[in-house]
Amino acid sequence: MPPTLPSLPPHARRAVILRHLPEDSAFAAHFDLLVEPAHPAVDGARDIPTWRCDRRPDRLEIGQDAVVEDIAPHRRWWLEQAVGEVVTLRPPLGTARVIARGVLMIDGPGDSSAGSALRIQWADDSGVAEYRIEGSRLDRRAPSPHGEGPCCPGAGSCC
Repeated sequence: MPPTLPSLPPHARRAVILRHLPEDSAFAAHFDLLVEPAHPAVDGARDIPTWRCDRRPDRLEIGQDAVVEDIAPHRRWWLEQAVGEVVTLRPPLGTARVIARGVLMIDGPGDSSAGSALRIQWADDSGVAEYRIEGSRLDRRAPSPHGEGPCCPGAGSCC
């Protein structure tokens, strides 16, 4: 049975990791990190900030990093897909599979991708992973002394 997230308030922001396997060698297999923005656009819009990662973000240890590239925003639809869901994309894009789901614990990307801090509780882990995105690096950081709980828009910190 796929891991599930705790019951979330309607304003909670989600995160998803996709495993993207292209059909040919146009680009290498990679992971996409999608983070729901603080201010969503209309349904169906491509408004989900997305980073292509060379390593799986939820498996990074504290002090490890991944090379990331800020790529075109993805559709909100990806946030609704179950872990394990495989989607065939138009050629030559291959397939993408949802491999992890989580909830954003504090304000992060959505309005700007420069120097973004993220705290994500992944569904398959009882702890919270803290990251920083700066330029082309995603760094896993040691936990900070923030409280834990789904983010509260406008509060500036955790609920």
